[in-house]
Amino acid sequence: MRYLLLILFFTIQTFGFGANAIDLQKSNVEKELTSKKSNLEERKYKEYRYYSPDSGTYISQDPIGLASGEPNFYAYVKDSNTYIDVFGLMPWPDLKPTGVGHHMVPKTHASQFPQLEALGHPTKAPSWYPNNSSDTGILHQDFHNKLTENGVPRTGKFEGTADDLVSKSRKAYKGYDQLGFVKFGKGKNAKILATDVTPLEAFDKITKWNQKNNIKCG
Repeated sequence: MRYLLLILFFTIQTFGFGANAIDLQKSNVEKELTSKKSNLEERKYKEYRYYSPDSGTYISQDPIGLASGEPNFYAYVKDSNTYIDVFGLMPWPDLKPTGVGHHMVPKTHASQFPQLEALGHPTKAPSWYPNNSSDTGILHQDFHNKLTENGVPRTGKFEGTADDLVSKSRKAYKGYDQLGFVKFGKGKNAKILATDVTPLEAFDKITKWNQKNNIKCG
């Protein structure tokens, strides 16, 4: 049997059948690897979305939207050598008066319902701002964590009615005693809706404001 195998081996090597089979297999593998490598070079997948090395930006929007504090939903970090967060522990941006604040009812979900249209407006939806914005990034992140815990997901579609969204969102703000103000609009058109209110009080002010705009929950 050993001699038979040796004869078969030398026969294959002599006529090149083995070499051809190996070359063909190698060629197919190389093509597959080259194709995959090409796709990976074109689109680098990083945590929920793809990044394009050609443009230096993401090709899909940031799933947390304006909560990132970055108005450009496709932007990448300005300096990847220093803007790193290996363990995901870096706090969110502070809730500064010059920023977009915190939308008590997430705009992405509010915009699903005609009854909450004013709360889902891209630029005119009211937001809560703390009186003291220093080190409020953690508070901002905690708001969103509480919303998630109460059934209001950070990304994706909200499953439920407008009333469900309002009720679940409201529960997320119980227990906070930080004071702040509610503002809507930008620049010269900005208006203060309430001052010295806790997040829960701000939520109630905002939902009443929404109703006065002839938009009722239901």
